[in-house]
Amino acid sequence: MRKDAVLVRKRVIGLVNAVLFAILVIVFGHLRVISGPAQATAAENLQQSIWTRTNQRGFEKISESGFGSRHNSYAWSMAWFKGKLYVGTNRDMLCYLALVFGTDYPPEIPDVDCTNPDYRAEIWAFDPQTSAWERVYQSPEISPGVARDQGYRGMIVAIEPDGTEALYIGGYLSKELLANYPARLLRTTDGRNFKEVKSRVPQVLGNIDTFGLRSFAQYKGKLYMTANMNPPERPRLMEIDLATLRDEGDHISADITQVNPPQVQPFEVEVFNGYLYTGTVDPENGFSVLKTDATTKDENGYYNFIPVVTHGAWRLDRFGKAAYNLNEYVISMCTFKNRLYIGTGCGLGGFDFVTKVGPAPAEIIRINPDDTWQLVCGRSRRTPDGLKVPISRLPAGMGNPFSGYIWRMAVHRDWLYVATMDSSIALRNPDIMDLLNRGNSDISTLLDLVKSKGGVSLGDNAGPNLSGLVGEKVTDLISGFDLWKTRNGVQWYPVTMNGFGDKFNIGARTMVSTPVGLFVGTANPYYGAQVWLGDDRFPFARNLQAEPDGQAIKLRWTAPAGSIASHIYRKQLLGMDIGLLKDEEAGPLGFEEIAVTREQYYLDPNVEMGTTYIYQVRAETESGELSSRSNLALCRMPGEGLKIFAQNPRPERQPGQWTQVITLINQTGLTQSSPLYYILEGLSEGTSLLNQSGTAENGSPYLMISPGQEGILPREKIRLQLRFSTSGRSRSKSAINYTPFVVTDPLEP
Repeated sequence: MRKDAVLVRKRVIGLVNAVLFAILVIVFGHLRVISGPAQATAAENLQQSIWTRTNQRGFEKISESGFGSRHNSYAWSMAWFKGKLYVGTNRDMLCYLALVFGTDYPPEIPDVDCTNPDYRAEIWAFDPQTSAWERVYQSPEISPGVARDQGYRGMIVAIEPDGTEALYIGGYLSKELLANYPARLLRTTDGRNFKEVKSRVPQVLGNIDTFGLRSFAQYKGKLYMTANMNPPERPRLMEIDLATLRDEGDHISADITQVNPPQVQPFEVEVFNGYLYTGTVDPENGFSVLKTDATTKDENGYYNFIPVVTHGAWRLDRFGKAAYNLNEYVISMCTFKNRLYIGTGCGLGGFDFVTKVGPAPAEIIRINPDDTWQLVCGRSRRTPDGLKVPISRLPAGMGNPFSGYIWRMAVHRDWLYVATMDSSIALRNPDIMDLLNRGNSDISTLLDLVKSKGGVSLGDNAGPNLSGLVGEKVTDLISGFDLWKTRNGVQWYPVTMNGFGDKFNIGARTMVSTPVGLFVGTANPYYGAQVWLGDDRFPFARNLQAEPDGQAIKLRWTAPAGSIASHIYRKQLLGMDIGLLKDEEAGPLGFEEIAVTREQYYLDPNVEMGTTYIYQVRAETESGELSSRSNLALCRMPGEGLKIFAQNPRPERQPGQWTQVITLINQTGLTQSSPLYYILEGLSEGTSLLNQSGTAENGSPYLMISPGQEGILPREKIRLQLRFSTSGRSRSKSAINYTPFVVTDPLEP
């Protein structure tokens, strides 16, 4: 075993260990894409230009903020259509929210000017051949200052029965300014001429209580969309029979019907495993996920919906008590590698100040083809479906207490990308925080935590002015959305943790995979939405794993080809502050570099019992540059995993051959139903494993352990027999040295 110099260890200081907050940003939107054709040459040229100009994140900003106007607050919807990217905006979002929730108007929000709002929503198109943006549609006005559409909330490219490819856009309007109008559905076949789609039964889509069309899916040749309604009306799932489309001159007519019973309150829709799934909103009992075949109906003519997950996935609060409604909404859904991933949310960015639900960071679950489900990130709990432990080891919010929702998910080049909404910018806004503070003791608790742990002078005489208390210094450190990616739902790689370097980017609201790369549209209600493009193809260390090993923690990873060394970084987990570790910044929020090694494994002896550590690795190239970051790996001391007990090797009859008996004890508390792999990292030179099952990606041998029909039960013991051959100068058992790891897949990227 060989290690290079271990660098000086520094103690990491956490800023906030349990901060729960929100910003008044309504939970919005959805996107779906059926990719149209693109010219390969233009795509390749654009990709090359992005790769040569971008930093290690692999993403570049390709639009002016707000497309040249701060009024364009969010890139609220997005779709790839006929070789171009289309983006729908909403307008002056914080001004609108202040109007809705009855604050003094215009509100005194830092960096926001509400003296002259313009609520006319827009649709923009990006041509990758010319890298040019063009506004292709703007909402008309009903009267001066009153826009027909305040935003375009969702998009989908649908294939109609005659083969026509059409782009559908769901509208949103301000009921405070336009009470007697419904939200509109627009359609275009060329990206320039837009017509409204109307129901032949006006009280369906034409219901004046419909203020937003959010989520879309095409299933069995029909188009489905969720419609948000003014209370006491409940959300609806609308079915559009595309075979009935008829051009009426000034609009398109179609048969549109409500297909959900009133007790099902749809918010998201997604096609998975041959069914149409919907995720609901329920501020009292927490979300549900249900499915329908869109064929069988109940006695009232609604489709039958089968519950899959209920009660907000049986969520607990931070005190371990049942708090199902902290998972109030299903905010996002995405099918990835034959599983349905579900992103949750609570209220308005993590806190529903109307119903007093929250504050709480969001969780992720995933549903298997047999409708069993797993907790991906969140708090462990016992449920009627069994014990649920986060397979990623990450807590809610992916470790960021400000991640009020998992806002968008998208699949790109065999990766699942997951984007959050980060509400921490609200720390500088006294008007919003005053609303959140009504009847909520968590706010004063937060301030105490910031004072005691933040190392930031807040000022004892600042009074209720939260901007004076926290101000720019804290938000400079912690604000901006997080963007993650994964290939398996277990290991998560941070792409950015500070909104691509802009703290006013509170969320990644839209993402679309295209032939020219992954487009990311941001929500920036301060200076205007942004669109970023990239592929994040830079080499990086992969498959970082951390396990307890007595009084130390052992790490293994796969370094990229061409790297000459690996830099190991570590941080202590204090509460829920993973997401506050913004990029590679050092200081109170950053990781410390603890070692540099040429190997692909490392033993960290400088750990303390009762502490959870977070690790990441960056590879170094021959030119001295550092790669993008690996996935984060968490390990708690002492750990509760698969304990390894190894006997000394014993000689066999044939000289130079040895047998070693290994005992594994399952102390995870869970039944292990997947194959396990016993990997020998750093096996001594000249020693080989004779009965190895295969070789891991980094060249290390492994032995596969089959779980059997019933799996490996909690506290069950498994005995392995390893057979070695030694050669060279030393043929003794002292030549058999290695660091053991037990993993679920040695080839997982």
